Amino acid sequence: MQKLKSTQKTLVWEIIPAVLKSFAWSVLLVWGLSYALPCSSVSAQETQESMRLKQMYYDAATQKVLNNFSKALNLYKDITQLHPAEAAAFYEAADILRLQSPQMALPYAQKAFELKPDQKWYAMLYAHLLDELEKFNLSGEVYKALYQNKKNPDFALEAADRFARSKAWSEADELYVELFKLQNYSEEAMQGRLALLRRYKKPSKYLKKVKRFYKKHPDMPLVMGAYAEALQEADKNKEALDVYRKLQNRFPEDPKVELAMAGLFQQQYMLDSAFHYIYKAFQKEEVPLKHKITILHSFLDLSKRNAERAEQFDQLLMLIEQNQDIQDPELLVIFAQRSLDKEAYEEALEYFVRITHFGNTSYDVWNHVMRIEAYLGRWKQLESHAERAAIEFPNQPMPYLFSSTAMRYSGQYEEAVNTLLNGMAFILPEDAETRIKFHVLLGELYHELKEYNSSDAELEQAMNLRKTHAGALNTYARNLAERKERLNQALEMAELAIKISPENPEYIGTKGFVLLQQNNIGEAEQTLKMALQMGGSDHFRVLEQIGDLYQIKGNTSKALEFWEKARDESIYPREELLEKIEMNHNRP
Repeated sequence: MQKLKSTQKTLVWEIIPAVLKSFAWSVLLVWGLSYALPCSSVSAQETQESMRLKQMYYDAATQKVLNNFSKALNLYKDITQLHPAEAAAFYEAADILRLQSPQMALPYAQKAFELKPDQKWYAMLYAHLLDELEKFNLSGEVYKALYQNKKNPDFALEAADRFARSKAWSEADELYVELFKLQNYSEEAMQGRLALLRRYKKPSKYLKKVKRFYKKHPDMPLVMGAYAEALQEADKNKEALDVYRKLQNRFPEDPKVELAMAGLFQQQYMLDSAFHYIYKAFQKEEVPLKHKITILHSFLDLSKRNAERAEQFDQLLMLIEQNQDIQDPELLVIFAQRSLDKEAYEEALEYFVRITHFGNTSYDVWNHVMRIEAYLGRWKQLESHAERAAIEFPNQPMPYLFSSTAMRYSGQYEEAVNTLLNGMAFILPEDAETRIKFHVLLGELYHELKEYNSSDAELEQAMNLRKTHAGALNTYARNLAERKERLNQALEMAELAIKISPENPEYIGTKGFVLLQQNNIGEAEQTLKMALQMGGSDHFRVLEQIGDLYQIKGNTSKALEFWEKARDESIYPREELLEKIEMNHNRP
């Protein structure tokens, strides 16, 4: 098959002469014409006509070399009209016209072929144009004629392939049978015959035919594999396994056999046996990376549902890491997805970021990068990546939201508002969830800018879209508490947010903060300590609120301890928090 592929590549290049090659051919042709006619036997008029033809060929070739294709085409057309037996002129005209349209070039290529059917280049250009126009049966006839003229089996393979494409099964099979008699072409011919049988025979008849081949050629690997596969498709798994084992005994190091056996065991849900052969195959460099990726995709879904499969999946990944440099974007996605499944977020982020370096990255990859960076609080990186994602996908709203979130934590409130307002135009009407997120973040930003009416209006729009949105309720309650306004309403909203999401320490902390503003110190302390126990030590706002509690209780050193923890937990601490720390440090 490698020989066939190499031949096909050669054929393609042969029918596209390079400019200089074309020029040289035309010049040589003209030179040959000038010596083809003995001077003593031609009249002066014939000699003049021959010189004129020579000059026309030379001029046409020159124009072609100079890329003046229109002038060259006209000259070649003039030659065909004055000398309709000049096959070379028809060929050159077709070669130029094929750049415009195969349909326009076809009549000229056909004429060149008809004038000189034994000329290889003419025939190949004609066949190639027929292929482009999907006239495969005619193309097959041309290649068959070439085969008969040149006695080159490669042309017979091309002819058989074209006949098969045009469903001329008997013509194709006849050529394959003839080629099978040639030792160097037996494998390609058998492969072609098997492909034909699979196309036009029913599965049961295909199995019978392949079985006959197997009996005649029991040691031919291609036939053994085809027979085993046909048995497997007919659910004759025991017989298929016997044939695969014979193949394995003959070719113990062939990964194709191991993968075939893995597929057989997987079909029978014998997954441990399937994994055994997959693992052996993955150790072989001969298995293309694309095949490995396909297998990994099938294992990825299994690994999410079964701990044992997840362990086997990790073994395959480890084997790939040991044997090759991971540079394929699709493979990196698999590694990243597996890291996400294991909640190894920093590792997953590293893989996803590496994928973005390849260019033409999908939005899904960028979305993963932004979400993980937001989860990990990598605000500087998030701002940079969100800006890039917005450039790559300007009609996607989420990059604007992530960019604004990062700007908020770095104190760029006005820039964040403008970015959000720009991104809101790309939210689909039915996407209420994203629209709510925009309104909530705008509510927070306007609050930081002390534009309280705008802040309240944004949060109320969010709650109009969903009255029980915990994030909107919590943000509104906290904003009111900081302003010491409508504290009873703030408490109701904080309690509703906790009811919706009872294990969120930030929401519990907001309730404690509201109680603190109501001077309900005892209940506030109890609530804030509960928030701390439920994971509030990872939330800078909860830490700051506990610091506020200790300040009210007169314990300045304890207040400073929690405020400083809040500052350290926040990458971009709020100005109000820094002011509290500075004022109390300077207090005598």
